[in-house]
Amino acid sequence: MSAAPDNALIKPWWFSQWPVLLLCALVPVLYAGPATALHGLWLDHDSPTYMHGYLLLLISAALIWRSGEHAPPLSLQPDKTGMALLAVLGLILVVCTQTGLRTPAMTLLPAVAALAVLALFGKAVFQRCLFAIGFLFFALPLWSSINSVLQWGTVFAVRGMLTVADVPVLFEANRVHLPSGSFEVAGGCSGLHFLIAALAIAALLGELNGDTLRRRRKVMILAAAMAVAMNWLRVFSIVLVGHLSQMQNYIVAKSHYGYGWVLFAIMMMVFLYIERRIPWETVPVPDSQSAAAPVRQNPSQPVAASLALAVLVLLLPPLWQSLAARPAQLPSVAVLPTPAAWQTVPVPVLDPWRVLFDGIDEQQQQSFSSSAGQRVDVYRGHYVRQDLTHKFAGYHNSPFVDAPVLQSSTELWQGQPVQLQQVLAPGNVLWLLALQYQVGDRPYADPLQGQFAYALQSLTGGHSPLSTVRILRAQCSADCVSATQLLRTFQAGLADPT
Repeated sequence: MSAAPDNALIKPWWFSQWPVLLLCALVPVLYAGPATALHGLWLDHDSPTYMHGYLLLLISAALIWRSGEHAPPLSLQPDKTGMALLAVLGLILVVCTQTGLRTPAMTLLPAVAALAVLALFGKAVFQRCLFAIGFLFFALPLWSSINSVLQWGTVFAVRGMLTVADVPVLFEANRVHLPSGSFEVAGGCSGLHFLIAALAIAALLGELNGDTLRRRRKVMILAAAMAVAMNWLRVFSIVLVGHLSQMQNYIVAKSHYGYGWVLFAIMMMVFLYIERRIPWETVPVPDSQSAAAPVRQNPSQPVAASLALAVLVLLLPPLWQSLAARPAQLPSVAVLPTPAAWQTVPVPVLDPWRVLFDGIDEQQQQSFSSSAGQRVDVYRGHYVRQDLTHKFAGYHNSPFVDAPVLQSSTELWQGQPVQLQQVLAPGNVLWLLALQYQVGDRPYADPLQGQFAYALQSLTGGHSPLSTVRILRAQCSADCVSATQLLRTFQAGLADPT
């Protein structure tokens, strides 16, 4: 028997990939805010568009593991360009987190992981892992930006198919009215989830087959076109079945989404049949000897110093963010201030006012009455810190729940910006709201301005400033002119503007 050659490839390649996997797993630990938001998105049963996220994460980890099969032994190769890019992107991610920008923060998380691989392990390992980490792009909320385009494409396609099928129907915006009932082609009917799943499968096939970029483009365009057409057929068939069954069929009453996945599975079988008949254009495999040649370290290069700098660049932004996120102290006096010439009265029961600010740390409501019998209701809430889920401009936040905003404007009262909103409460009662968002000692009329100010103050000051929401409410009569003057007078009389 001949002796085994002294070749690096006889070493267990799968063992050498653990450092890369551990580094990628460390990034969401360091940036816990965006990682927690992404976790919630992937487990959101009410909006299941991204519930495939953890499956894609497992596939991404398997692809990273697989990337070392025909590669030289893994070694640390600190890259200066990677360090610079990692520092910049880490800082942007911290700013997005402190500002409460959910979608950008979640989208940047895999990019930071990829740059961490580049900074510590060098370009060769980065290039091998780039597709595996980029594969998570199909589980990021950036796709929601095209949801309305897909929705209205579905609306017009279904209109055309129903017209051709000679179904008696009345179209009203995104609603379809039949003699037996009505359908709404809502945002969930856009087919976004089917499109993302089809593109992810097509991209994975191209990677596993070693396709050229040109063939990958063809396969992904085919997958996207078939997924969009399948969703059009899904919505059309549901409307048609509803018309024929007097809205009593199971897929109409119970299982829109499940029916769609059955159609998707059939569509994917047809897609795979067509994909196999697209001419193959594989990328040439590099020579085995050149591929096996390990990257040699430069003896004069200060590897230890470069490695220490790379680790510092990786750790510094999240450490800075953790210092900036230290909570502020709540006010010692929880009672709302009483302006001069006003007195507190019980909060009215007949005019309910429900304010919603998710995750707010402390809130109070109080009603005041003037000597002339005029009433002003006040809401005040405090955040000890703001982040991706506790912020002024949260998705579910509302200064008056179940009361649509009819008109909004901004004015300066005593030199302070105030946002005025006219809202129509249940019972056709018109109210005027005066909103103000305060960060530290600075008031803002716009909640996003307040969030940006919070990010700047927390990152430069090393701790979270107290964030306060204050809303004044007065009922309008024929118009809101007198209510505006009443609220202006009330604010002017406040002894403590906080």
